[in-house]
Amino acid sequence: SKKDGDINYMDFLRFVDPPYPFLKQIDALSPYESDLRRYFEQVTNSHINERHESCILSEEDFIQSIIMLNAVNVQEDDIYDLYRHIDDKNNKKVPLQRIYHFLYSAAIKHIRDAFLSFRKTSMNPWGQFKIADIERTGYVTKGAFKECIRSIGIKGL
Repeated sequence: SKKDGDINYMDFLRFVDPPYPFLKQIDALSPYESDLRRYFEQVTNSHINERHESCILSEEDFIQSIIMLNAVNVQEDDIYDLYRHIDDKNNKKVPLQRIYHFLYSAAIKHIRDAFLSFRKTSMNPWGQFKIADIERTGYVTKGAFKECIRSIGIKGL
């Protein structure tokens, strides 16, 4: 059973290891990071140097901001799917900071790259976590989490 301090590895994996179509969309949006940040900040009335913790981006504002780019080769339905993947609680409102982490975080990109490398040489990295989750709760201890991360080849997390 889940104990205080246990880590929900399913949420972690969903965030750092999204399905391939979402990775393609992230890559397609990558060259437009500064434009997207500007659009997102305009619709949330935030400023570039704020931490964005209290800024919320609605599903509609997310979609419209990406559509405003015009240059991105991503279908509107795919943009909705991407937002819904980021919006794991299905609130139709996501903290701007979460969106930035999902799309642009160097640390998250590092983890995604490690997962891709692990897949090429071994098995599915999710398997490491499922083995550690003996009770099948979706949670593992911090120690087990760190061991799973190390076994995938990620250091310094």
